[in-house]
Amino acid sequence: MTNKVIFKNLKKLISINTYTPFSHFKVAVIIVTDKGNFPGINFESKVVTNLGTCAERNAVFNGVSYGMKRIYELHLLSTSKKAQTYPCGACLQVLSEFMKNNDKIYIYNPSGKIVKTFKLSDLISAAKIN
Repeated sequence: MTNKVIFKNLKKLISINTYTPFSHFKVAVIIVTDKGNFPGINFESKVVTNLGTCAERNAVFNGVSYGMKRIYELHLLSTSKKAQTYPCGACLQVLSEFMKNNDKIYIYNPSGKIVKTFKLSDLISAAKIN
């Protein structure tokens, strides 16, 4: 799948499938894995804000449900216009269980341009990664 196709799918996910009634901060992710591509969106509760789940972990849990053992790439799009969005510490920990140091994380802006590309090891300092 090309980056243009991935971005098109991210735009669809972010506009239709995210559930963010409290913050309205929408994030969509697609992971490229040994079992195909899996989407994830962020979810938050209307009542208790700490009951949400990040898009990255939702994508990983989705992939694991289908037998995924390895993630090669992560593609992320958010609705933030002020700053780029990065995986949080909890997401990076989960990702590190399925990605290797040099695997890529791509951050898109709303127009579809990849504005940052990281290796997993760029975002996890001094952690032991597969």
